[in-house]
Amino acid sequence: YKQRYGGGYYKQQRPNKQSGPSLSTCYKILGVDSSISDNDLKKSYRKLAIKHHPDKVAHLGEDHVQVAEDKFQKIQEAYDEIKEKRGLN
Repeated sequence: YKQRYGGGYYKQQRPNKQSGPSLSTCYKILGVDSSISDNDLKKSYRKLAIKHHPDKVAHLGEDHVQVAEDKFQKIQEAYDEIKEKRGLN
């Protein structure tokens, strides 16, 4: 399965990747310093992802869900960019 489908849910390919935010912007989005350890980076990402997950605000209406989705996507993109630059899985 791994060989055929690329390794799993979180390892999705981004087709025609546009240039995203700078690495320093990615660290700012996650609210961490660039010298943070890989383990602490992951912890910070997970904390933010849980806090800003769209399901957390679904009961507040579509406007809140849209804002949460946008924030959640920025957090994910920033984390993915940092992981790529650091060579993390």
